[in-house]
Amino acid sequence: MPQPQLDAPGFGAPPWFRSRRRDRTWAGRAGCTLSHRAAIAHAKQQGWRTVLILEDDIELEPALAEVLAGLPAALRGSHWDVCYLGYTDPVSPYRTLAQLPAGHSLCAVSGCSTTHAYLLRNSTYDTLLARLPEAADIWHWISRHRAIDRWYYRNLARHFDVLAVSPAVINQQGGFSDITQRLHEKVHTTRVPDARQGPLAFRLLGTLRWLGYRLAEPRDWLRGRIKRARGF
Repeated sequence: MPQPQLDAPGFGAPPWFRSRRRDRTWAGRAGCTLSHRAAIAHAKQQGWRTVLILEDDIELEPALAEVLAGLPAALRGSHWDVCYLGYTDPVSPYRTLAQLPAGHSLCAVSGCSTTHAYLLRNSTYDTLLARLPEAADIWHWISRHRAIDRWYYRNLARHFDVLAVSPAVINQQGGFSDITQRLHEKVHTTRVPDARQGPLAFRLLGTLRWLGYRLAEPRDWLRGRIKRARGF
């Protein structure tokens, strides 16, 4: 994936930056967002029907090859636009769609945290490129949405069918994070809970969650205005 563009216009200067302790954290979030957008733009330019986006701090689980051997058939039997191979803290509601090798399953989810390993179909490219920021707009966007994984779990399921392999087959390494500027500890869930909802309940509960996110948007807008006035 392309390297984060930490030299985006406005980096290190007021009004967004005022030499505070977390400046590098916000810069890392911005660079991560721009890198993901650049990867999607490249996939569209190349005419790829599907793209696998990986971050540079991943580790592969032993079952990866076995699970991947069975994944294409499961995806062909499902409606999907996004499929997480790695994630933390999946967002309900959930549905189990298919069984995969090595005790894994393919699940429908409403979102996931982290963006270190996921598949996108070309059905997502135009929408994501229209909604993810370019370098000139990155600080406004980050001040409001905070991080790309937060925006993903609040928005992807509004527009797309989002799936996840459970348990995750690609995880994040432990150690120091360039984005958060702190140690990354493996304390988050990397498995989708057992799913009981049918299709109708899944859609209804997903709509209710989306409405909750919509109601929170004015607060996010206000937070962004405060960040612009006071800096990150």
